[in-house]
Amino acid sequence: MANFVKILGTDGENEAIVNSDNALKVFGDITVTPGTASGDPADTVLGALKLSGSDDLIVNGSTTPQVFTFDGDPSASVDMAVEEIRFLMVTKHIDPGGAYFGPLPALANGLLLEIVSNGVTTQVANFKVTEDFMRIARRHSAPINRSGVNDTLTAVYEFRDAILKGGVSDLIRLTVRDDLTPKLLHFSCSVIAIKVTP
Repeated sequence: MANFVKILGTDGENEAIVNSDNALKVFGDITVTPGTASGDPADTVLGALKLSGSDDLIVNGSTTPQVFTFDGDPSASVDMAVEEIRFLMVTKHIDPGGAYFGPLPALANGLLLEIVSNGVTTQVANFKVTEDFMRIARRHSAPINRSGVNDTLTAVYEFRDAILKGGVSDLIRLTVRDDLTPKLLHFSCSVIAIKVTP
């Protein structure tokens, strides 16, 4: 059976399904109003999810969950259209199977990825094993690279106009709820967004 993600509409009826080929199928009426982009490259925002100024996800969240965020613009006149969220993991060995999270045993609680858009919180994913990253990887990409001294996992989640409203508390949030400190050499989550006029 193919893996898929189902997203219910606000009425509980309309829905979108992202299947194992990362193809989006929409059932019912879904309206997206992303605003207007200027086309100016200066409006491209390259950022990272951070906790106290650090983008290093190699933390111990098993006792106290560690919350990393990327915040919307503080100005009410600027929204952000999220283009993609990119995870990068580097370690000596990445096991692609369903029993490991990179080099670690499968996580008990997982990394919870959420988006707060226009005040509404949506759970995007909960990563417990390496395979969870591979499910969201861009089509036709090779998320695990073994060509160097270390293994590298790059997983890109493409959003296509998820909006962080400006001047409110909209954000992208990643909550680390397990101990990621053993064995990982690098682990981060970056964001590409475009400033748009509401």
